[in-house]
Amino acid sequence: MSGNEHNMAERVIHAHAPSRIDLAGGWTDVGPYASDHGGEVVNVAIRPGSTVIHRTSSDGLVHVKSKTGVPSGSGLGTSSSLNVALVGAILGPKVTQNDAAERAWRVEQALGDICGKQDQWAAAKGGFNRFLFAGDEVIEMPFEPLRSARKWLERSLWLVDCGIRRRSTEVQDLVWGRYANGDSDVVDALHLIRETARMMSDAFAQDRRDRVLDAFDQICDAVDILHPSIHGHFKDLIEPLRSDDVIKGWKAMGAGGGGVAGLLCTEGADEKLQLALDQVGWTRIDWMIDDDGLVVEEMNDSSLDH
Repeated sequence: MSGNEHNMAERVIHAHAPSRIDLAGGWTDVGPYASDHGGEVVNVAIRPGSTVIHRTSSDGLVHVKSKTGVPSGSGLGTSSSLNVALVGAILGPKVTQNDAAERAWRVEQALGDICGKQDQWAAAKGGFNRFLFAGDEVIEMPFEPLRSARKWLERSLWLVDCGIRRRSTEVQDLVWGRYANGDSDVVDALHLIRETARMMSDAFAQDRRDRVLDAFDQICDAVDILHPSIHGHFKDLIEPLRSDDVIKGWKAMGAGGGGVAGLLCTEGADEKLQLALDQVGWTRIDWMIDDDGLVVEEMNDSSLDH
């Protein structure tokens, strides 16, 4: 068989899934709370995300190649983005977004990770999402932010990486251990976090930017009750920026105290914020909203090897 005939016989599946910004409600999608009280989150899918190329040669050999645009442990749902793309690449273009999300979550559960479902569903569905969680069930709620609110978020929300990495299970184990022991402070904090999901969805539906800031503040206060280390490595830089009105509000990304925070930059303060980041060696992550979610395509392109 010639080289050209060999390439023509290859089956190449290309899958891409976005990462996400958890705007409000994170933590409440996780099993113990979602089963006991029902959880609720608001998030938005973003690029960069994850890409997986699944190639089956004419003689049945399989080669899988993957890449992600954001680092693991950053709090942007990177591992779930990669798992959703992997499921899509293995199952092919006929896979549904819901099936890919559910299968990716099962993979993470089988690996022993303590995780909810918002990351996988954001990666599969794309765009802005409002999800309710009743145990393992995911309920999609209608949610359409005003165009002006979308543009404001893309323009004003800086994702900044301080470089710290750790597995989310380190913090998750501590928080859910307190929850299992009936710690009322943890339960009350989770209730406050769940409440911010409705605040956030209403704020974006009405372009009420003041209410977005209120939700961020409530999340930060509640997360500090869950575990102070989640915000500890951000505050020395961020609190002075807030006092000087360089930023209007902020929150850590993800549940495990990873290295990325979202900062809502004050209009006209971009240079001041960039200077502050440069001084401490933090980097800005460029991002944009991904409305497509999981996209799976079958190709026959040898250029994907390069």
